[in-house]
Amino acid sequence: MDYKERLYKNQIPFMEFPSIKEAFYRLAPSVNDMGENFWGARRLKSPEELILGAPIDARTNDFTMRAIAFGLLGGEMDHSFSKWEANSLLYEVAIRAVTKDRRQRYKTIYEIKNAWGSVKN
Repeated sequence: MDYKERLYKNQIPFMEFPSIKEAFYRLAPSVNDMGENFWGARRLKSPEELILGAPIDARTNDFTMRAIAFGLLGGEMDHSFSKWEANSLLYEVAIRAVTKDRRQRYKTIYEIKNAWGSVKN
């Protein structure tokens, strides 16, 4: 299996910077062992990044990636469609990824990448 396949199947961290890797990136899946102090900007954190012992995995990454999209294309923490500046299909992909119920989010980076790519035009 090549690097890209392993990345999409969440078998390696999304980013690999040797000097930072040990401090901030872990192999997925991981567990929040810091509670509310888990790394990251609060406005981009998924609900599980605030809960001690919660799983941290691809669904967490998907949430963060789409929260960034709301920062760039929408109302930052206001996820209403009225603040969204891209098409409605992209909004539907993004809003699914930032739902509080992690079971309703995309399961892998590959899944959300395909969903986003299929509606971005």
